Amino acid sequence: QKMLGSFKLLLACLMAGLANGSFPSSFGGCPDHPSPTALPQPLPATLQQALDDADTAARLIQSKGIPPVDTGLWTTPTTSISVGVVYDQDLIWHQGYGLCNLSDPASTPTENTTYRIGSISKIFAMLSLMVTRDAGKVNLDDLVSKHVPEFSVKPPPGKGGSSHRGVTLRQLATHLAGLSRETPCSGDPDGGKGGCDMSMATAFERIANTTAILPTDVLPVYSNMGFDILGQALAIVNGLSYEEMVEKLVLSPLGLEHTGVNISNWDLSQMALPYNEGDPPQLCDVCLNDFGWSNPSGAMYSSVADLAKIIHLMFRDDVEAGKTPEQILDGATIRETLLPRFITSDRAGGYALTWELYPIDDYWVRTKRGDVAGYASEMIMVPELKLGIVVLASMVEHAQATAQVLSGILIPAFDAYFRNSAPPRPSPPIPLSSFVGTYRPTNGPEGGSMQTLHVTLDPKGSLLFDWGRSVLVYAGSDAESVMFRMATWPGRGFGGAAPTCTKTQSDDWLELVKFTVKDGQAVHLTLDIAYPWIWLRASK
Repeated sequence: QKMLGSFKLLLACLMAGLANGSFPSSFGGCPDHPSPTALPQPLPATLQQALDDADTAARLIQSKGIPPVDTGLWTTPTTSISVGVVYDQDLIWHQGYGLCNLSDPASTPTENTTYRIGSISKIFAMLSLMVTRDAGKVNLDDLVSKHVPEFSVKPPPGKGGSSHRGVTLRQLATHLAGLSRETPCSGDPDGGKGGCDMSMATAFERIANTTAILPTDVLPVYSNMGFDILGQALAIVNGLSYEEMVEKLVLSPLGLEHTGVNISNWDLSQMALPYNEGDPPQLCDVCLNDFGWSNPSGAMYSSVADLAKIIHLMFRDDVEAGKTPEQILDGATIRETLLPRFITSDRAGGYALTWELYPIDDYWVRTKRGDVAGYASEMIMVPELKLGIVVLASMVEHAQATAQVLSGILIPAFDAYFRNSAPPRPSPPIPLSSFVGTYRPTNGPEGGSMQTLHVTLDPKGSLLFDWGRSVLVYAGSDAESVMFRMATWPGRGFGGAAPTCTKTQSDDWLELVKFTVKDGQAVHLTLDIAYPWIWLRASK
């Protein structure tokens, strides 16, 4: 009982820390993310302890319920939770809690147990968009009406309505289209009575009678209808049904064997059954219906193992498309999907391409959550650490609470491990002292002038460069030259307390400095930003 009370306090502290955008431990200072490296086996003790703590936390949430910080009371337990932790290309840990079927005491969930994933379905629409774009069939800034002439919405009222130019595919994928939240279905769009079983023509006729809430590109307005439009428009472009398109472009190449669109096509014996909260929980008889035209926004089902493969793909951002059958996107495209598209004015969140953004100390985590009748889900990624978390649950909200608590345990642990085990930085082929000296400008345009530059070596062994007050970080070399990258000079940003990463005096941060080397000594340097100047190293 004492241990349970202590862990309640731990969970409360972790969740309170997340609410404030910080963890119990502080990374401190400006972002200086450690570099992930291959994990040894067995796992280091600190990481194994973090996974053990995650296991305890998830088990408590499944068996006791969600611990609200404000009341200290536990909500209803959930029937089942499946959890997975991803590191780079491996699912390094997974566990299931509870029962998939309360009438079967042997139905413990596994990494392959399927759950409906709600709005995580939108990630599959986004992936289909990027595959289609990379195939040259669409551009992200195409108006939807270019591909679906029947599409239109009424302009928003008030200021901005008269300048409504139309909605683009990119705006749909980032919730910046200003559209209403739900598709105008005749029944419940979440697959309830009546569902959203309508033709393409009927859907776009009804949508044409809706009014935009805001002008485009003003503020993210979360819109299931926007993703239904996006998915169905892409299906038209590809000449397939939405279900066929997702299977062809995403599911089959990635080998997602426990993922699909229409739940009616799946073997329910492999699922965690949906239950409504209660004592005892009651089986939900309307939670396993298909969504019809609203499939793109929230109909899909998947497993921890399959969603881990989506995270693997997002972490392969240095691989060319087609290198393997699973590499459905080029690394440059993957980085494009993760790039922030909108940050709220309070910097408390934002959107990438469909991925949602939240700041956790020095990191902007990419996440997607899903809530649908009978189920909850969340994926969290920290690309800088190659760390991902997947949580699926058979009741609304339990997955999100579990994922957030696990984030509070795992992100600081992985950050600390990589910082403490970081290998030495690569060093140039000649001593740093070989670059120290005074460099005088020459070869400039007639009438031009340029400052004399100085390279010094500080007591900590760093090369300091007085072009914009920079530290020179080794970047690479060839037979005749050595290149350094200009990083900000610590503690020199508009006042000693100012974070130099955001208020630097060096507008040329990250630029390359190229030293020509002869007989083991630098003889001159050049900067691409100062063509055609050459700085000759003065003789001592």
